[in-house]
Amino acid sequence: MNRPKAAEMGQTTRLPWLDIARGAALWAMVLYHFSWDLLWFGLVDWPVATGMGWRSFAIGIAASFLFLVGFSANLAHGKGIRWKGFWKREAKIVAAAMLVSAGTYFALGSQMIRFGILHNIALSSLLVLLFLRLPFLLNTLIGLAVIALGNAVSPLAPDPLLFWIGLHPSPFVSVDFVPVFPWFGVVLLGLAASQYYTAMKRHRRAQERPESPLRRLLPRAMGWSGRNSLFFYLAHQPIIFGSLWLLVVLGGLPDRDEMAFQSNCVAACFSSREARQCESACACTLERLQQGDEWERLLNEPLDATLRPVIQQHFKICLAQ
Repeated sequence: MNRPKAAEMGQTTRLPWLDIARGAALWAMVLYHFSWDLLWFGLVDWPVATGMGWRSFAIGIAASFLFLVGFSANLAHGKGIRWKGFWKREAKIVAAAMLVSAGTYFALGSQMIRFGILHNIALSSLLVLLFLRLPFLLNTLIGLAVIALGNAVSPLAPDPLLFWIGLHPSPFVSVDFVPVFPWFGVVLLGLAASQYYTAMKRHRRAQERPESPLRRLLPRAMGWSGRNSLFFYLAHQPIIFGSLWLLVVLGGLPDRDEMAFQSNCVAACFSSREARQCESACACTLERLQQGDEWERLLNEPLDATLRPVIQQHFKICLAQ
């Protein structure tokens, strides 16, 4: 007896290219967070937090996640909301969001994540259900309106509890902040795109193929991470940050203070001497400072004027060697 098709059983069929797209977004996020961690430990001087290019990269990653939330919502619930599966997935996302908030509170204090990408996904996954029966063109217009409104309204503070909507005190400090306005508009654009996609019956033709060409052309790691996106999201940053921290603590990498001293020393020296000579002399100066108590004094009192001639004397000795 032939097995019933997934569509006949009321289940959704996973689209390989959708998992790969989600996986690509996750790996882009890994690249951004790895760069951010390198900056945190003082190992690079890239403007990850402030540079326009880096900010645009981060915005693009967040937008891709939320676009796929809307796209997937239509595929999963377009023919009827599957409440049991929805609430099971929703509970996992809410728990993960609370875990992220708690973890960043202990790690970052006031810069904790109050309403980040996972918080938005949890709320947007619920809100988007209200728009499933609207035509894709209307969802497109509403999505664009939400984005425009979210970018047009200046930060206000009518109530501190409304920060998650997008009305928040200024300045508002958080390492990850993804409010409803304008970001829910991206979810609606994803929903509209998925509605158009299914209306054109492109998904049916893709499912009839024995194997998607994307499976052969793109790394399988993309598909695996896309299918396990929540686990991947929660695990990647502790692994990256923890690995860098261990390398710094165990001496595999210089710490951020040493990197900053070396960088400033070489920059001051480079105007009159060769780069290799400056790097060698500065490394020697740092080593001599650390042999006594001058390095600890410099870290505790970086503006102490009495340390400047001591550092210069060490540098002259190292330069002469």
